Amino acid sequence: MTSASDAVSTRASEAPAAELLRIENVTVRFGGRAALDSASVIVRRGEVHAIVGQNGSGKSTLIKVLAGIHTPVNGRVLAEGQELSLPPSSHDLIRHRVSFVHQDLGLIDALSVTDNICIGKLEHSRFLRYIDAARQTENARRVLAVLGARIDPQAKVASLSPALRTMVAMARGLLVQGDEPGLIVLDEATRTLTEASARPIYDAIRSIVAAGGGVLMISHNLEEVLAIADRVTVLRDGHVVAEGVPVAELDEREIARLMLGHDVSTEVLRSGPAPAGSEPFVRISGVRGRRVDGVDLTLGRGEIVGITGLEGSGFEDLPYLVSGALAASGGTVTLPTQTLDLARTNVAAGLRAGVVVVPEERHRDGIALSETVEANVSLPRISSRGRRWWLARDWQRREARAVIERLGVSPPDLQMPVGRLSGGNQQKVLVGKWILNDPTLLFLHEPTQAVDVGARMDILSAVRGLTSSDVAIVLVSREAADLVAICDRILIFRDGRIAQELVASHPDEVIEAVYGTPRTSHGPVQTMKRGGA
Repeated sequence: MTSASDAVSTRASEAPAAELLRIENVTVRFGGRAALDSASVIVRRGEVHAIVGQNGSGKSTLIKVLAGIHTPVNGRVLAEGQELSLPPSSHDLIRHRVSFVHQDLGLIDALSVTDNICIGKLEHSRFLRYIDAARQTENARRVLAVLGARIDPQAKVASLSPALRTMVAMARGLLVQGDEPGLIVLDEATRTLTEASARPIYDAIRSIVAAGGGVLMISHNLEEVLAIADRVTVLRDGHVVAEGVPVAELDEREIARLMLGHDVSTEVLRSGPAPAGSEPFVRISGVRGRRVDGVDLTLGRGEIVGITGLEGSGFEDLPYLVSGALAASGGTVTLPTQTLDLARTNVAAGLRAGVVVVPEERHRDGIALSETVEANVSLPRISSRGRRWWLARDWQRREARAVIERLGVSPPDLQMPVGRLSGGNQQKVLVGKWILNDPTLLFLHEPTQAVDVGARMDILSAVRGLTSSDVAIVLVSREAADLVAICDRILIFRDGRIAQELVASHPDEVIEAVYGTPRTSHGPVQTMKRGGA
């Protein structure tokens, strides 16, 4: 697979260009605490400007100020040279050609590509106000062509790949801007994409820039930032510590240092494979279902095994088949105390047996955004710790404090609704609540997805710290650096089966095994999906 650095061959001109957006000295306070303190960002026409920072650094707050969700206590926002009222109204944002593509994309699966693109700008007849389907389709084709996207306008969005879904969301943003591209804000829009599938998105970003628009992107993938951004602004603890720095003056390590305030540790956390001949702790046998076709796996006590592969190879299905979340056509999992028939089991039986999955989709499957940190952490143990008519609070507080201290959740507020935490801190709550469940077999599916370099090390260290207990761990990930950092051995999936096992000391070894060919002269790539330093 080609490095993201090859996805873009040209950059925007270094000559000053007209400003599309100016955010100036914006401060936002929550409960007396400054979530953003005198932050300033300038985005010029014809450039890609990236904002990076740790989870909780203020990136999301800044975007929500621009989107009109948060009202700053001071500062101003100018779009195309015109000062906007704060918070900006959707009408003002559309009038000044500012569009957003958020992490969840905001698409409706049951509708067509055309309907999703045009939903904010419906074409209708003059007198009877009937929606003009032909003009809708033509508009969809036009904006898709600007992005270089070959997508059937009549296709259902549910049938599209993640990359094409992202393109549809970008096309919708372009359509409301009219004939002249303005500013598109991409808030972690590529976080669920492999590097290969993100390449069309990179091309689409440059198409927008070439047409005279601008892109403000939020990303944790530092390799991606260096590959496609022209300038970078770094936030730390609500402050801008580097504003509009040309990417030519930066590398991944320097950006990470600016984000964290110190150099990044690249220490490998694993302790080595389980000793030869050690007693098997968990046996997974003959698993079949979805894209998995007869998988056998034995794990030792305290061992961390990584599984990875190409998209569609079946490795992503294994944790859900073993836990009962997906129906398996066959297979068993043998634990120290019992054996589960996977064709007959379900999630509740799996949890009782100690089989736990930390899911990839935290918002959909993992956490309750409207509930507090305390409630989310204690939820898996309500039935075992509570009584029929009484639910004590002391143990809930203890557990929540333990997760906060163990994984460094910030802010350390037990009563904070999880939806108000940054993405990285939400992920820490998700991982922490299941670690406290004392699992026997723990699957972690992309546990560092869309988190910053500091949160990544906190999560990986917490997982590695479990190896002294009675647990076997399976890390399901495309992040080659994560697999190398903590896994004792790594299994490569092909066509629904385990095709190769290796003990890797460098991410490139994992990538070569997944793709079956040595790396080219383009240089090493440290991740197969989203990155970090």
